[in-house]
Amino acid sequence: MNNLYDYISKYGNISFEGTDKHISSFREDANLACIYPVPSQTEAINYVNKNIKLFGPKVIIGGHSKGGNLALISGMYMKKYKQHKILKIYSNDGPGLRKKEFESNEYQKIKDKYIHIVPSESIVGMLLRSDKYYVIKTNKKGIKAHSMTNWCISNDHLVSDKLSNNSIKLSNNLIKWLDKHDDNKRKYIVNNVFKNAGLTNTFTKLSLNDDYEEEDISDYINHCWNAFFYKGEWYLVDVTLGSCWFDKNKVKNNAES
Repeated sequence: MNNLYDYISKYGNISFEGTDKHISSFREDANLACIYPVPSQTEAINYVNKNIKLFGPKVIIGGHSKGGNLALISGMYMKKYKQHKILKIYSNDGPGLRKKEFESNEYQKIKDKYIHIVPSESIVGMLLRSDKYYVIKTNKKGIKAHSMTNWCISNDHLVSDKLSNNSIKLSNNLIKWLDKHDDNKRKYIVNNVFKNAGLTNTFTKLSLNDDYEEEDISDYINHCWNAFFYKGEWYLVDVTLGSCWFDKNKVKNNAES
């Protein structure tokens, strides 16, 4: 394990958090389907451009949920003369890209450095377009699979798996829907969904139901997790704490992995 610490400490790490519980954040998530750039994407690009100079010769950029999308976008659209500093870009169950960005030269140039990690029952990671996945076993279904606390660990590494039929169907159906509606139509639908649901006060926090535990929310919002591939195995690393995370009391189903 010390070799993994040594590997990570050799490089700078920039990690982006995912969605918080404000309506404005969920609204921006929905806008990823119809708008580029959304405000957080612009901020992410500016942040990387400004701060990448603070690190050594190579930098790892990553994030969970929307943070994974921000990591990808910042790597794609940062200043070209700085892109050589990128070692890897990790998206941990983050949404993909609109068709325009997906087919762009910017994506093609960094594609080989991009690692998109999703749980076997992924929902969020199936949103928009992506062309490659590294799949990790989860012991939950639905939105709970999104929390990295529910990704399975055996000994000290994550367990590989394959995408479930539900995730594959979701991805295929979403792509069909996106291809059917242009950006203006998508924007109209998003606006009406939030309006009809009464979600217009952007500073209001959403109250989540029992299907998505408060503990899971705080875990993935307040920690910037990255999953690293090292010597043939996947590991969970909390780069904000500079330590590997193997709390077997919180990662359920560990014995069954």
